Amino acid sequence: MLKEQKGITLVALVITIIVLLILAGVSIAMLTGENGILKRSTEAAAESLIAEDKEAAALDLNAAYTAYMQAKYVDTPDSELGTFSAWLTTNSGTYMQDSEHYSYEAGVITTKHENKDGKTESATVDANGGITSAGWNVAE
Repeated sequence: MLKEQKGITLVALVITIIVLLILAGVSIAMLTGENGILKRSTEAAAESLIAEDKEAAALDLNAAYTAYMQAKYVDTPDSELGTFSAWLTTNSGTYMQDSEHYSYEAGVITTKHENKDGKTESATVDANGGITSAGWNVAE
């Protein structure tokens, strides 16, 4: 009679190692590939920082628009203040100072961060005090 063998055979060990190598290869590809987890997380972080910058600019812009409307209709209703864009250009030093998140110059807000393509994003202020209806555009 043959002795009963205990343990694993060499074939089973080789098959197990091959399966583990395939799984490792797939995992590494999912992490570092063109559409991998690391790349997507980097892009998401960049988009989050840009969104933070946009939100800060919009808050300051809305505060400035509120001050403009108060000056125009409450404080000095008979005076001619002109358009919001012109008023904001004159008063931007008071309202558009968040240099940590964006810069403001001549009606254009530029975020401090780059998008996933490595370009900064900017927006123009329209006459009603909001971000333009076209939204934020990528600066060339």
